[in-house]
Amino acid sequence: MAPTVEQILALAPDAASAKSGRDLGVARKWVTLNRNESKDGGAELKPGHIL
Repeated sequence: MAPTVEQILALAPDAASAKSGRDLGVARKWVTLNRNESKDGGAELKPGHIL
């Protein structure tokens, strides 16, 4: 069974980290997700987004 959002957020060391993680979890922030075979991991952030 996959973990719930609440279980994942409970692993964050603080509220700011949880918010950042939640913000990065939004699919619209990603150009591709596992569709780019030339990249390891297959995910890219849209231009202007910094990790």
